[in-house]
Amino acid sequence: MRIVRERVRYGFELTTRGNAPEVVERPQTTCFVDVSEICGRDKVKDDLVSILLEKGNEEERCPHVISLVGMGGIGKTTLSQLAYNDPKVQAHFDIKMWVCVSDPFDQCRVAKAIIEALKGDHHNITELQSLVTKICELIGGKMFFLVLDDVWTEDPKKWEPFSNAFKKLEGSQSSRILVTTRKIRVAKIMGSTTSTRMINLEVLSEEDCWLVFSKIAFSDKDPEQCEQLENLGRQIAKKCKGLPLAAKTLGSLMRFKISSEQWKNVLDSNLWDLEGVENVIEKDLFASLFLSYYDLPSPLKRCFSYCAVYPKDYVFSSDELVEMWMAQGYIDSKENMEIIAREYLENLAIRSFFQDFENDEG
Repeated sequence: MRIVRERVRYGFELTTRGNAPEVVERPQTTCFVDVSEICGRDKVKDDLVSILLEKGNEEERCPHVISLVGMGGIGKTTLSQLAYNDPKVQAHFDIKMWVCVSDPFDQCRVAKAIIEALKGDHHNITELQSLVTKICELIGGKMFFLVLDDVWTEDPKKWEPFSNAFKKLEGSQSSRILVTTRKIRVAKIMGSTTSTRMINLEVLSEEDCWLVFSKIAFSDKDPEQCEQLENLGRQIAKKCKGLPLAAKTLGSLMRFKISSEQWKNVLDSNLWDLEGVENVIEKDLFASLFLSYYDLPSPLKRCFSYCAVYPKDYVFSSDELVEMWMAQGYIDSKENMEIIAREYLENLAIRSFFQDFENDEG
C-alpha cells in the first residue's frame, strides 16, 4: 500500500505507445573483437571453424545451421566473433553478415539488417515478403556466412520466412548460418537438429579463468604486489567456476584492493554460500556480482540501485543518468555535483556494472 500511495503522490505512470507497453531493445553486438584479450577458447574455436568450412552435401538443399548454446556470460558472442574473423573463414565465403537479433525477434528489422550487411538498399520497402525477396536477390548463387547473435524466440513461425527462402537458393548447402542462444529449444527450431551442429559451450578451465581474472585484477599493480597476492587471487578465481563474466566481474572488483587482508576478506565472504540458486555455476556468478555490489561505497550503491527503476536492458544516456542522480539528491556535494556524479558513473563502469559503452557523436 505504501508503494501505491507513493506512486499516486509522485504521479508515476507507465509510459506506453498506443495500448502496448514500450519495448526496450537489448544492447547490440558487432563482429569486432580484440583477439589478444581472449583466453581459453582456442580448441572450441578451431572445432567451430572446421564445421563452418566443411564441404556441403549435394543432397541437402539448405544452409547448415550451427548453434552455440550456453548460459549468459559464458562467451557465446565472443566465440562467434573469433570464428567470424578467422582468416580461413573470411577467405572461404563470398559474403559474410553479422546480425544481432535479440529480443523481441522483429522479422523486418532482422531482414533490413541483413540487407544492410549486404550493402543493399531497403528504403521504402516495408513488407517482409519484399525484404526477403531482396535478400535472395543479393545472395543468390553465392556462398554466404550469416551470424545471428543472441536469438531468444521459441516461435518457429518467426524464422520460417527466412529458412524457406534460403532453401530455394542455388548452392545454399555450402553456406552456413551460426546462431547463438541460451536455449537448446531455440537451436533446434533454427535448424540445428544434430549433435555435430549444436555446440554446448563449456566453462573455462581453471587456469584460463585465472588468466581472465588476473589480467584485470593486476592491471594497475607492480610485480611485487602481484606476487604477494597471486595465491589468494588463484583461490578467488577458482570460485568463478570457469565463467568468463564472473572472472571479469571479480577482476574488476579486486583491481582496487591492494592489501592481502582485503583480498582475504573477499575470499572468505559468506556470499559464496549464497542460497536459493540451484545451479552451482549461476550461484557463483551471483555471488561474484553481489561481492562487487556490497563493496561499493554507500553513495555508489545508492546511484546503482536507482538504475533498477529502468526496464531490463535499458540503454542509458550518461548525461540523463547523471542528471537524474543529481535531481534525486544522491550526490554528496553541493559544489561540482556534475563532476562527482560523472566520477561515480566512471567508477561503476570500471567495476563492470555497466557495459557496451558507445560515444554519441550525433
